[in-house]
Amino acid sequence: MQEWTDEFIRHAQQELVAMVKDWQYDYGSTDDECAAMLLWMALRLKPDLNLGPDVMKQPARSDVAQRPGMNPESHR
Repeated sequence: MQEWTDEFIRHAQQELVAMVKDWQYDYGSTDDECAAMLLWMALRLKPDLNLGPDVMKQPARSDVAQRPGMNPESHR
């Protein structure tokens, strides 16, 4: 697995945006439907994922490995 650098995350985000655009083109999905699908996928991968309102209030940090739940070692 690649190190979770800012470049790695930026590339992953670009791939995710392209995937969502494909869903919208192929199936006519709305932004809300795509967001629901992404949340469903995240919950399938990690059923105990905490998506409470406090998660979105955390300040962004450039050191991804230090973010709660974002350490690549915890996903092996």
